[in-house]
Amino acid sequence: MRVPEGGVLRNRLELLLFVTIAFVGVLPALLQPLAMVGDGVDAYGTWWFFDWIKTCIEHGGDPSFTRWFFWPFGKDNFAHTGDNFVDAVLSVPLQWLLGPRYQPLWIMVVLVGNALSFRPLARLLLGDEDRSFVASLLWMVNPYTLFEITAGRPTQAFLWYVPAVPYFLIRVAREGGWARAAWLGVACAVVAWSYWYQAVFVAFLLIPVALSELRRAESQRGTLLRWGAALSLAVAIVAPAAIPMARLWSSGGTPGGTPQKQSIFALPGALGNSVGAEFQGLALMEQYGARLFSNFTWGVPLLLALGVHVWRSRRPATSLASLPWAWWVGGLVCLGIGLGPGLRWSEQVWVNVPYMVLYKFVPFFNRLWFPYRFASVCMIVTVLGIAAALPARRVRLVGVILAALGLAEQTRNAAFPFNWHDVRCPKLLELAGAEGGALVFLPFRIQHDGLIWQTVFRLPTFGGMGESAPVLWPPQFKRTLSTPVAQALRLASTGTGPIPPLPPGGLEPLTARGFRWVALRRDLIYIEAQHLQGIPTPAGAVERVASILGPPTGADNGLVLWDLRGQWSPPADFAPTEERLSDAGWTPTPPPAWSTTLAEQGREGRPTTETD
Repeated sequence: MRVPEGGVLRNRLELLLFVTIAFVGVLPALLQPLAMVGDGVDAYGTWWFFDWIKTCIEHGGDPSFTRWFFWPFGKDNFAHTGDNFVDAVLSVPLQWLLGPRYQPLWIMVVLVGNALSFRPLARLLLGDEDRSFVASLLWMVNPYTLFEITAGRPTQAFLWYVPAVPYFLIRVAREGGWARAAWLGVACAVVAWSYWYQAVFVAFLLIPVALSELRRAESQRGTLLRWGAALSLAVAIVAPAAIPMARLWSSGGTPGGTPQKQSIFALPGALGNSVGAEFQGLALMEQYGARLFSNFTWGVPLLLALGVHVWRSRRPATSLASLPWAWWVGGLVCLGIGLGPGLRWSEQVWVNVPYMVLYKFVPFFNRLWFPYRFASVCMIVTVLGIAAALPARRVRLVGVILAALGLAEQTRNAAFPFNWHDVRCPKLLELAGAEGGALVFLPFRIQHDGLIWQTVFRLPTFGGMGESAPVLWPPQFKRTLSTPVAQALRLASTGTGPIPPLPPGGLEPLTARGFRWVALRRDLIYIEAQHLQGIPTPAGAVERVASILGPPTGADNGLVLWDLRGQWSPPADFAPTEERLSDAGWTPTPPPAWSTTLAEQGREGRPTTETD
């Protein structure tokens, strides 16, 4: 048997470590009958979008628009998300191979891919294999990536192509070559297609880096020409989406995209979505959400790394690794912008004027509801800086220890191993789906995992993705909510006051549009009842809805179903018996573990939900 050479064996052991960490992260989901990695409202939308892209590929559909939501009007996916489907497209082979069990494995692929794709940039900047391994390992397990995954936002953690942009930018400046310029353009375009704002984050990070590299370039003119060609290629690749989005923006068709006319010295007004009243910047995230840089195992090494860099920069003769100053400057710029529009301490509020300048004058910037995501590029500087600052000996061992300590702290914060969510569709809905018709979920205006179930029961729904955010509604949906039957159902499912009687034919606005089913989510009433007054008990809500629709057709754990046609009866296992309709006849779904942990720590003052 041939023994692998040292370099080959080392690479295999590194890959084994990356895979092992990823496997531990998704293991809780793998141990469930059928679960996805990540939990929370964004997780539901992510699951739906990945299935939607697979469906479009299989049947030649348009991913930019769907009639599955807000039936019969449909939803403009492009205006909401910008068609950032790169990761979803890449996941389709796994979906075909494994069916609904694909997702934990896909998360493993994302994490390992992040580590491997970071290695060339780390090697280019740090100069040796040991430090580049440590940087790649830390990049894989950084708290931003882990939190985005556990909160159900793997698209924001899908960062394979991000390191390629600075890698080719630097190589073009140092070595020239039109092929490298072409790869730079492609990398920029793929980063943008993956998540439009990620391209913005990378641009701000690399402005100081580009200026530094240009100053030292052997041919500044040639470098500028190649960078310009790369930018032109990137623009051409993204133009099929960028041009229509610009038209939408100019016509006011981008949800939440109309900037407010105000001074740059005043904070923005309240957001018209479901994520809270303020932009979620790093300042709020570190105070009220998941800790990213204020984690002890990340914040302290980062500060020490910066100190080491300052010390080494004053000793230019040293042979020790050092991250160029331009990277630190770019990271600080991104950190400053990522803080968000304002800084709060006690009763004091300070306006972040540079942020507000961008908010007011840069197109689309005011639509960035979550500026804390600048942390994605700040983490590049963090991991490179820490790896560069490590002592000359035992670099790998120290790096592995740092990664282990970071994972231990994320375990304490319920971010690792990753949260999971059961994706099994209630059998009652699956049976109803075979009968056809459209479906109404109650209560209205709540985002829930019915999005996941829809990939199984395959019926269009009254609401859908973005239902909890009025700014994301199609114009017709607001008018539909104001109809007498919608008002009555809303009051019945979430109120305790008298229900106004419907006129003769009062259900016709629903039945005439093809709605056959009404499904009451008792678990959503239970969750709301924890912190709101005037909410009926689940059993009371069933009685109130039944006063409008008649006796229920079936019940399946927290779900109660009505057939508006009255033509279908479920199997006996789902008959609406008195026991199944009582409050003791079902088990509520617990909230996400990461959310519960933040609440226990007194930090969930401003939740981060709804994909932008």
